[in-house]
Amino acid sequence: MRNTSKGFTLIELLVVIAIIGLLASIVLASLNVARKKASDAAVKADLVNLRAQAAMYYDDHNQSYVGFCNSGVADMVISAAQRVTGLNWVCGDSVDAWAASAATVYEGDGGFWCVDSTGASHWHPTILGWDHNGEQAPESTTVCPN
Repeated sequence: MRNTSKGFTLIELLVVIAIIGLLASIVLASLNVARKKASDAAVKADLVNLRAQAAMYYDDHNQSYVGFCNSGVADMVISAAQRVTGLNWVCGDSVDAWAASAATVYEGDGGFWCVDSTGASHWHPTILGWDHNGEQAPESTTVCPN
């Protein structure tokens, strides 16, 4: 006797469900990476925007950057970068220079994106004002580390 009922066997259904589960896990992992990259891009954009704000501050304050990091605009931009990642940021200013650094999530498996008044804008493994050995280097708070 031949079974003429139409339908799928239990094995076929289980195989399809397993394939769908595997594909879903791959998509979710890719979305997580994309989310981290997007948050890093937002931090970088905020810090690059800070450069234009610093130029206007410099012109408005007698050719000096003193107080720039505590200005409302700088706080707003840097706080936005911090809200994106929830991580640390640092800003330093002097009469003729300024620099800001904010933590990244994905770039270089963590680390910091730094921008300064010389035009530098790059990733660095240590936060502004600290050296590779974890020692505080306050003299370097207005220039991004190389």
